[in-house]
Amino acid sequence: MPGARARARAAHSPSPSQLGLRAALSTAAGFSSNTGPSAYALLGPPGWSRGPLGQPHPDYWVALLWKRLVGTRVLAASLQAAAPLLAQLDAHVWCAAGASGRLVVTYFSMANAATPLVLPPHVPATPRVEYVLTSTALDSNDAFLNGALLTAGDDGSVPALGGHAVPAGGAALSLPPSSYGFFVLEGAGAVPACS
Repeated sequence: MPGARARARAAHSPSPSQLGLRAALSTAAGFSSNTGPSAYALLGPPGWSRGPLGQPHPDYWVALLWKRLVGTRVLAASLQAAAPLLAQLDAHVWCAAGASGRLVVTYFSMANAATPLVLPPHVPATPRVEYVLTSTALDSNDAFLNGALLTAGDDGSVPALGGHAVPAGGAALSLPPSSYGFFVLEGAGAVPACS
């Protein structure tokens, strides 16, 4: 059973569905967290975890990647799957940060197995960069980006948050089990809404 910190995160973190709805309704801003010590914070208190400054909680890494990758325009998209599986998945398509013509698929999967994701035919097959966040348990403070443990330096510096590049025509899109992530579709300039 998840610990108190995981339950607090789940209760206070907006889901991709909530963020997508807020964007579709042109909500100017939303606030969900603070960066200081509290029952729900993005950073642990000094000495609390690895390093004198504490370590970021998993939501910090999600927020940082979101800020770097995702733009402010959400596009109309929907998931189609069997009802039991649909209850375990969520995905949205956004224009990427910066007017680049790129698309970003944000998702989370609570499924126990990898789930294929098929994009509609009008979305061009392009190279993509994958940013997949996982953890060892729902109540863990460890977060892994594409399999590598994320930790801040003792001075609070943030590591490089590189994604995994997949060439056009490479491996099919797949949502790993128990993960949250971002797929940046690099060559999607054919989408006028994002140009």
